[in-house]
Amino acid sequence: MSDKWIKSTYSTWENCIEVSRNERGVMIRDSKFTVSGAVIVTVSAAAWRYFTAHATTSAR
Repeated sequence: MSDKWIKSTYSTWENCIEVSRNERGVMIRDSKFTVSGAVIVTVSAAAWRYFTAHATTSAR
């Protein structure tokens, strides 16, 4: 499992999500739970690419 978590640039101090890649796909977690290492959800790399492409275009 990857130890490199990246925090969203759109996150606030209170509402942060972080993502990390591993061999199964992309893991997503709430940064408030980093001590326990709890991963909220893991999605495939293809699903993550689809999400980020559509989230970017729908925000415009």
